[in-house]
Amino acid sequence: MLVLQILPVELALESLSYLTVQHLSALPVVSNYWKGFFSANESTIYRNTAVLHGFVPSPDITLPYAKSLYPDRSMVGVDNWKAFCR
Repeated sequence: MLVLQILPVELALESLSYLTVQHLSALPVVSNYWKGFFSANESTIYRNTAVLHGFVPSPDITLPYAKSLYPDRSMVGVDNWKAFCR
């Protein structure tokens, strides 16, 4: 993952979207760099992941609309893209 640190933010974000949600969740505890990166970009990271893994049909979709695509009970407590991907 050290290589991702030298990439422009946009490319790093795109690359991270290919990881599984489980692997993404582990990254912020790896180092202070990744903790800060995720803190600043968490919504984008998980929205991109949702698009790439087919949880939502397009990158332009909003979280409220994405939630409407699934049964109400499965979206209880979902208030951000990270929770949506779980």
